[in-house]
Amino acid sequence: MPRPTAHRGKAVLLTVEDMRRLSDALAETYPEARYRMETPHTQLRGKNPPRLLMGPCMYRIWQCACRWNESFLMFLDPAWTPVWHWDRTDGRWKHWRAHHPHVRFWGIRGPVRHYPHHPEQIQFGTIDVVFDRSSDEQRNWATRFLRLLGKFASNKDLEEVHWPSRVPVASAGTKPRDRLGAWRMVGHDARRWALEDPARVLAFNDFRRTALVPVPPTSP
Repeated sequence: MPRPTAHRGKAVLLTVEDMRRLSDALAETYPEARYRMETPHTQLRGKNPPRLLMGPCMYRIWQCACRWNESFLMFLDPAWTPVWHWDRTDGRWKHWRAHHPHVRFWGIRGPVRHYPHHPEQIQFGTIDVVFDRSSDEQRNWATRFLRLLGKFASNKDLEEVHWPSRVPVASAGTKPRDRLGAWRMVGHDARRWALEDPARVLAFNDFRRTALVPVPPTSP
């Protein structure tokens, strides 16, 4: 099997409901997939290789990853097992890079300093699809996976504004929202939550004092 040589990543903002919906869709589309996560970093420095948490449900594993600020992998090969090795530089156990196409989910716990109107239920994370660019089959698989993700999250109709004036941040692109990039995606339930109250924001940049907000739909 060709080794993964490329990845396509997305930064995501999802509510618990977004994660549940995506998890159900993945279970239906990829029933053979398994999700495996390393135990926390504190357990990676022991004498023996750590065990992997695993299960068929992305949602449950993601919840653990968010709690520990860890990543986990989605494999279509249920027989995959890690090959561990001791990294003397880091002083911890690591497993060799997988030779199979897979998806890496990063769960990021919410910030310590909650920004204005930050909802506890929104989780930050990234989703990276790792595949072999020379394989048509793997490239198509990566495209199909991202297309499925696009049914539950989108980068459309987002705007970065100064806070608290809510004045849109100037963009170098031809459109005000060009600079946000296709790499950022917001779950549909997270977008719904933010649109319920004009004071709510999806993300906040404390250094720049800017916020990410959804653009209300225009009336026909």
